[in-house]
Amino acid sequence: MMRKKRLIIILAIIILLSSSIAFAQNIFEKIWKSNELTAKANSLVNKGKYDEAIEIFKEAIEIMPESGSTHYHFAKLYIQLGEKEKAISLLETYLEYVEGVKTYVNAADKLKCRELLDSLKENRPEKPFEELIKQ
Repeated sequence: MMRKKRLIIILAIIILLSSSIAFAQNIFEKIWKSNELTAKANSLVNKGKYDEAIEIFKEAIEIMPESGSTHYHFAKLYIQLGEKEKAISLLETYLEYVEGVKTYVNAADKLKCRELLDSLKENRPEKPFEELIKQ
């Protein structure tokens, strides 16, 4: 009887560990793919291929909606294109979304998005990140 209980406990632990590893692997794959797409979109921006960059940013956000870096760079593109309201909407949507997220959210990226949003709404220059983290 004791052997059977031990076996059940060991099997339960193995199943829990396996599912935790699979979950973590899935998260890392999403982060990797989103970062890869964000880098590609930024490269397209640098080449002046704005429409293509917009589509890639959208794809990256679909994969990893909690990516502050993607939202930040996408919003910067909208600003560059004179689409301030789209940038504001994008940042507001992101910040609302991450308030309810229970998975990993990069605090530095969230802070940068919050500052960019505030600067747009207040019609002032964006503060450098180094200044933000001192506050």
